[in-house]
Amino acid sequence: MKQSNIDNLDYLAVKLLKKVGIKSPNVKQRLLVSSVLTGTATIQPLAFESALTQREKACLLLAAKGKNLNQTAEILGLKPSSVKTLRGRLTLKLKAANISQAIFEGIRLGCIPPKRT
Repeated sequence: MKQSNIDNLDYLAVKLLKKVGIKSPNVKQRLLVSSVLTGTATIQPLAFESALTQREKACLLLAAKGKNLNQTAEILGLKPSSVKTLRGRLTLKLKAANISQAIFEGIRLGCIPPKRT
């Protein structure tokens, strides 16, 4: 890979990490995101997947698809407050600061398949 491509990939990785709330991404985080972006990431087995309920998995997938709290509640037939609780549990289980980081962790760990174009 040419140096300019590597620099562009690193720039995109930093931009994505900052968007999900990591203000100063370290090298390991940048390399991980770069490997996801290039499709060379190794999917780790999900030790926690059995700990996620079906509703939590559905909530995470809908959040990854860009659905907001009210849309997710309507699709799942739940109250918005229930979806808020589900998202809170997801962020705890995935050790994320917010739903954006939970989505990122879900992709990294293989719970959410990365979108291929």
